[in-house]
Amino acid sequence: MSRGRYLRISAARRIVADIMHFSVNRPLIPIEREMNLAALVEARSRVPGSRPGWCAIFVEAYSVLSSHLPELRRAYVPYPWERLFECEYPVAAIAVERELEGEPAVLPGVLKSPQVLTLLQIEEFLTRCKTGPFDGVTSLRRAVRYLHWPRFLRRWLWAYGLNWRGSKRGDYFGTFGVSVTAGMGAATLALLSPLTTTLHYGRFDESGRLPVRITFDHHVLDAGVVARAMVRLEEILNGEVLAELRGLGEKSEAA
Repeated sequence: MSRGRYLRISAARRIVADIMHFSVNRPLIPIEREMNLAALVEARSRVPGSRPGWCAIFVEAYSVLSSHLPELRRAYVPYPWERLFECEYPVAAIAVERELEGEPAVLPGVLKSPQVLTLLQIEEFLTRCKTGPFDGVTSLRRAVRYLHWPRFLRRWLWAYGLNWRGSKRGDYFGTFGVSVTAGMGAATLALLSPLTTTLHYGRFDESGRLPVRITFDHHVLDAGVVARAMVRLEEILNGEVLAELRGLGEKSEAA
């Protein structure tokens, strides 16, 4: 008989277990597009000081995309009968790593309507999620509080919000997710998520090209819709977002 010991499930592992519980049976499919973002890389390099991170840039671009494409704001709600719910506005659920009870934990930074915010405002929100007090971000405070509830009660709340009440999904869980590890030199090729779409990407090559991936719920979307959406996402990045970054650089030079 092998020797070892049982370990208590930590708070950090409980949230991942809950996410996986409500993700594992969804028909999730990843799709990838290599994007040419060389102009965006150059414009960002010209912003001095504390410039917006790539996560903030993609959150804004995907929110703009979602505001124009209602399909990306829809979710599959199976109970009490099968239907789709379409949220009026995009809500980003950004995976943020924080230390929780002495262990790294992945927690959701939920941001409503990022498309109406500036890049610097989105970056400021992400900074608060990463380094500020948990009480300073509603979704973090709520996640930490619920982690200490019994499993049956946590799972009931998750099920109610995800599978029964479409109106609760957006505000509590987000209409889309963003999960990024590129800053640590790695990339997620496929992932599990309870959300309709989750954006993730790899690392830039020397020419400014980047593999961008969207994992989507086949209940709600087909691959053709997502493929065309990714073309539009690249256009937004090299259009509206690029113009905003160039404006930040010009303001700094003028000052």
